[in-house]
Amino acid sequence: VGDILGIEKAHKMFQGCTSLKYPANVGDKIKNCEQMYYGCTNLVDVSTYRDTMEDTSSMYNGCISLEFTGDMADNIKNAEAMFCDCTKLKKIGHLSKSLENAKSMFNGCIDLKMINKNIDLPNVIKYADYMFYGCTNLNANVYYSSSLETAQGMFRNCSSMENFRDVANLTCLSNMNSMFLGCTNATFSALTKCPPNVTDLRYCFSNCSNLQ
Repeated sequence: VGDILGIEKAHKMFQGCTSLKYPANVGDKIKNCEQMYYGCTNLVDVSTYRDTMEDTSSMYNGCISLEFTGDMADNIKNAEAMFCDCTKLKKIGHLSKSLENAKSMFNGCIDLKMINKNIDLPNVIKYADYMFYGCTNLNANVYYSSSLETAQGMFRNCSSMENFRDVANLTCLSNMNSMFLGCTNATFSALTKCPPNVTDLRYCFSNCSNLQ
C-alpha cells in the first residue's frame, strides 16, 4: 500500500482485502483504526503503531496469517477483539499502558503458547471478558491488575494453562462468570479466596478436573 499520511480515521479501510500482505504506513495523526484490516487473511505483518492511536478494536480480527502482535502504542484504550481468531498468532508484545477494554482481544488464538512467559495486564484495564477464550495452547504467567472489573470467560477453555495467580486482592472485580471454565490442566493451588465484590460466579470452575 505504501504511505498514507495525514489521516485520522481508518475505520474498515482495508476490510476484506484478502490478498494484502503488508500494511500501510500511516502518519502521526491516526486515531481510529477500528476493523482496519479485518479479515485480511494473508496479512503477515502489523503496521507500525503510532502514539496517536486510541481505538484498535477488531483491527486485525481474522488475520489468520499473522504471527506476532508487535509492541502496542501506549495511548490505545480500546482493543476489543483486536486479534480475535488470529489462529497462527504465536507471540504477544508489550500491551498498551492505557488499555481499558481487552474484551475478546485474543479470542480463538489457538497457536498462542507463551510457555512460562509473562503477560502483564496494564494498570488501568477494566474489561477482560473472553480475552483469552479458546487459547487452548496458552501456558503463560498472567499478571492481573487491581483495576480489573469484569473477567467473564477470560480463560475459558485455556486447557493448557497450569498456573493462575491469586485473585483475592482484585477488589474492583465483580464478574467471574465462566472465568476458568474448561481449564482442565490447572490445580488453582495459588487461589486463596473469592474477591470481596464478585457477584457472579456461574460456571467459574466448571470442568476444571484438576482443581484441588
